[in-house]
Amino acid sequence: MKKNRFLRLAYLASLLVVLQANLFATTIKKKNGEVLDGKIQGMIVQREGKESSVSYTIRKGSDITAIDERGVSFKKGSKVEMLSVFMEGKSAEEIERLGGTGGLVLRISGKSNNTLDSDPLLGEYKGNLDNKEIKGVILGSIRIQTKNGIVMIPIEEIVEFGEKK
Repeated sequence: MKKNRFLRLAYLASLLVVLQANLFATTIKKKNGEVLDGKIQGMIVQREGKESSVSYTIRKGSDITAIDERGVSFKKGSKVEMLSVFMEGKSAEEIERLGGTGGLVLRISGKSNNTLDSDPLLGEYKGNLDNKEIKGVILGSIRIQTKNGIVMIPIEEIVEFGEKK
């Protein structure tokens, strides 16, 4: 009797692990066609640049469901941070070179209304958004926990957004 109860508990525990892996799994498609399944470890950053402004969108990796030709897919209602820098008469490239000094900087937090963003992917944010003493950096790769361990995927190896499948 105890053995059967133990086997049932072991079965339920293994089922829970499988369900969690499927519920929280992310797929990342690489240019070579390889698709990795796992969980993104940190926060990812995307960039949109226009005349006189640059915006950076930061999302938790656990909210990302896929990165493929369409862009970055994520859970509806997931938390999103946006940092925008505005400088009159400057191009997006000039604003980035100046590091946002001398312009207006806005930080907006909220929940996403959509589930897809095709702005260019910059990489993984490493730092603390709430601690002004610790400067964050954007790594040119994304860490994903796979069944074989942690894999670092350089951004240049990830499929371009807008490509045909």
